[in-house]
Amino acid sequence: MVDAEVVRNKLEHLEEYINDLEEYQDLNLEKLSGDKVLFRYLERTIHLAVESVLDIGSHIISDRVKVCSQTSWACPEEGQLKAIFRWYREYIE
Repeated sequence: MVDAEVVRNKLEHLEEYINDLEEYQDLNLEKLSGDKVLFRYLERTIHLAVESVLDIGSHIISDRVKVCSQTSWACPEEGQLKAIFRWYREYIE
C-alpha cells in the first residue's frame, strides 16, 4: 500500500527544493559560472529534487506491482511496470 506519509514527506521536500531554486531563476550565466559554490549548491538542489521525484515514483510503482502480484488477476500494465522498475533499479545502482 502506498504510504501517504512517505509521499507527503517527499512532496514537502520537493516543494522546498523548488522554492530554493526559484530564488535563483533570474541568475545570469556569468555569475553562475564565476561562483563555484553557488553552482554546486544549485546542482545539488536540482539533484535532490530529481531524487525526490524518482523516490515517489518508485514507491508508487513498487506498490502497484505488489498489489497486482497479490491478486488473482493480472494487471494489464504489470509487465510494463516491472520493466520500468527493473530499469530504474539498475539505473540507480
